[in-house]
Amino acid sequence: MSDFQKLLKAKVSMDHSPLKKLQKSAVAAPVIIDHKLFNDESRKMDKLIENMDSSLKVVIMGEVKAGKSTLLNSFAGRNISPMDISEATGSIIEIKYHPEPYGKIILRDSIIEDKPDKIFDELQNNNNNQEFFKTCEGIEFGFPISNLKDFTLVDTPGLETITEDNSNRTKEYIAKTDVVIWVFNGHHLGQADVEEALIEVNRFGKPIIAVINRIDEIDEDPEVLIDYLDDEIGMFVEEIIAVSAFKANNAVLSGDDSLLTESGFQSLLEYIGDNISSNSEQVKKDVVINSAQVLLNRDLLIHEEYIKTIEFLQAQMEEIKNKVKMSSSRIHDNVLYQFENWYQNEFLSDEAEELKNIIKQSGYFQLKNDKKEVECKLQSIFSEENINNKLSERIKDMDKTYINEWKVAVDKIKREIQVEINDFKIEAEKELELKLKHNNKLNDGDSDFLSGASKGALLGGATGAASAFYAAALGPAAATVTAGMALSAFMPPMLLIGGTIGVVSAALKFKSEKSMAEKNIDDIFKNAKQQFKKELFNSISEKYVKQDEQILEKIDALLINSFANGVSTAQIVFLKMKLEKYLFEVKKHIEELKLIEV
Repeated sequence: MSDFQKLLKAKVSMDHSPLKKLQKSAVAAPVIIDHKLFNDESRKMDKLIENMDSSLKVVIMGEVKAGKSTLLNSFAGRNISPMDISEATGSIIEIKYHPEPYGKIILRDSIIEDKPDKIFDELQNNNNNQEFFKTCEGIEFGFPISNLKDFTLVDTPGLETITEDNSNRTKEYIAKTDVVIWVFNGHHLGQADVEEALIEVNRFGKPIIAVINRIDEIDEDPEVLIDYLDDEIGMFVEEIIAVSAFKANNAVLSGDDSLLTESGFQSLLEYIGDNISSNSEQVKKDVVINSAQVLLNRDLLIHEEYIKTIEFLQAQMEEIKNKVKMSSSRIHDNVLYQFENWYQNEFLSDEAEELKNIIKQSGYFQLKNDKKEVECKLQSIFSEENINNKLSERIKDMDKTYINEWKVAVDKIKREIQVEINDFKIEAEKELELKLKHNNKLNDGDSDFLSGASKGALLGGATGAASAFYAAALGPAAATVTAGMALSAFMPPMLLIGGTIGVVSAALKFKSEKSMAEKNIDDIFKNAKQQFKKELFNSISEKYVKQDEQILEKIDALLINSFANGVSTAQIVFLKMKLEKYLFEVKKHIEELKLIEV
């Protein structure tokens, strides 16, 4: 399999990413997919493949007035670029070999093509026309110059003239270039903003040759300048060469070899000849393979972070479910405990005391009448209506306690989960920072990829979805999960009332001693309550078990809808399996490209 086929195969795999398929389909993803991030990465891989068979591109960059156009004319062997035309227009200009001279302005909706001089005039005429250059997608010149057969020269605007639109265009262009010649103004070495821009270009993984220009205007040994710049930015460049582009251009035009050597341009030509021109195909292949590895490693990172996000969501969902179950068990037991305490100590206690008072105040000749009054009151006390009313009132109070306890429990879970989300976010961002900082196979100079917005895209899964759950689910959950609970009616079991009155009446005996009669009342109430305690407690427990199940179902629905974007646990597990299979394929492509590189 050829190198091109291996690269193409890697591109096909990237296009079949499970996340990209989800992105294109109408099926929901458990975590929001950043469409822009995926599309940008795909576009970069497309450009690499387009660039595979094109000529070697050498981009000339630097600050304004560094002498880029003069240096470019020296390379071409004639004045092909009016001085500062790229800076004046803010455009990128390609200069390549062609048997016949031509110029071309590629606009968004049309192309202007003519002789080079005519195109230069057109550019100058539109010098201050911002609307014109907003629609300009490229400027191209062709010349029958042998020096241009090995590579295409590219002139770029000075750094200070690059608008945000032009900056993005320049970055996109650098992504598909092969070699960068960075021109420094010898008068202004060591400027921080220039060094920052240089470091950003270095992240693209392209070889950079640093050129110190205007040395003929500086009263300093060029070697001192080279040593100084080497200390400042040496780690980011392949070579540092000092030149006078002005002398070089005059030497090339006049054929003065001694002036060419004196200008330092000869050293630059020799370096390019030894390391680029004579080996342009290999240089190009190395650049493309290196850039492809960067893109594949980034793709790997994106999918690894997505899996990490899914695992975090799964873990959080399980943890919340466990916390909810523990709360459910505690609240259920507490409500039943309170009911049992009330049932044992308060239920019908006032009624029993009232009957005992009747007995206490009863005289010898009133016993018969008082016994009838007690029997009548007993029938009323243990009637189905009275028992139901008493229990229903108590159940209403218990429902209030139940709802309040659930509100407290959900608020507590909410706070605990938010702490865990924040901890995860901090740790995940730290890990991502370290990966991006120390792995040169992740950075291609795309500052957006390193920005907070992009980190949000990578981690957005974990932090964004978790926060969404916090807001959409746990935020109002205290009200949501308990909605309708108080409406869950309680019906005491009918068998509690059935034979109670007869048993109580049969047990009622007025002894000669009032204390024995009072004890008889206590025993009656105690035995009656004990008789139907088990069934009553089972009914109440069943009522709250059903309510617990409703709450658990609501929490589960909230978890799926808010925490996983409506995607079920089974679907998440299946997606994770597909992602892990995809990661294996990407790693295999990365290893194949490493073998090419070796």
